[in-house]
Amino acid sequence: MSIRLLPRRKWLRRIVIGMCVTAGTLVASLFILIFLSVVYPFPMAQIKTTETRARTIRIAIQHWQDAERSTNCPTIEQLLSEKQLTQGDSVVDAWEHSFELECIADEVFVTSPGPDRMLGTADDIRIPKRDPDDGTRVAAQNARRDAGRAECGPLTSCVRGQ
Repeated sequence: MSIRLLPRRKWLRRIVIGMCVTAGTLVASLFILIFLSVVYPFPMAQIKTTETRARTIRIAIQHWQDAERSTNCPTIEQLLSEKQLTQGDSVVDAWEHSFELECIADEVFVTSPGPDRMLGTADDIRIPKRDPDDGTRVAAQNARRDAGRAECGPLTSCVRGQ
């Protein structure tokens, strides 16, 4: 009873084929990852970027209101011209749409239409975020917002409330 081994060349050939298949699989996986990162931008990164930009604009509005001793909402142009925002600050969301600025009493809201690029839908990004338990306050704010709606431009606020 002897154990028959394959000749060395057959083992070597199988090892080389296995290594080639493994390397090919790794290269294909790498190409897929690169393709997905270039063609399909990651939505969470866009949402986080938009939230950061909205917070920056909200803080600039609050500083402007303190300086002016006012509760009015400035436009983006006013914030830029009065140096509350710099030219380096992005004044559009990650999808290149303008923010909606809303000032109600002493509260400032900055809203992005979100990935679907339409205001008033579930994917809107709002800073500060809405309190889900406060439906009456939200309804009153929406009524005031709709009553004072203005034309939107690329660098203008869409809503100016008191």
